[in-house]
Amino acid sequence: MTGSESDERTLPRQMWSGVRETLSPTIAAVATLLILFSTLFLATIQWLHRRAERQKLMH
Repeated sequence: MTGSESDERTLPRQMWSGVRETLSPTIAAVATLLILFSTLFLATIQWLHRRAERQKLMH
């Protein structure tokens, strides 16, 4: 067995193929919302951190 048989697939390839074959609009919408919320959260944290540093320098 050399591992190059055509019917043998790695786990990541099986997962990717399953996602591509059964991607529903709900999954796409949830993924989009998670990305947006994460980005907004990180941007807010960064903004608060910079604001706190500016206020510390002023006092």
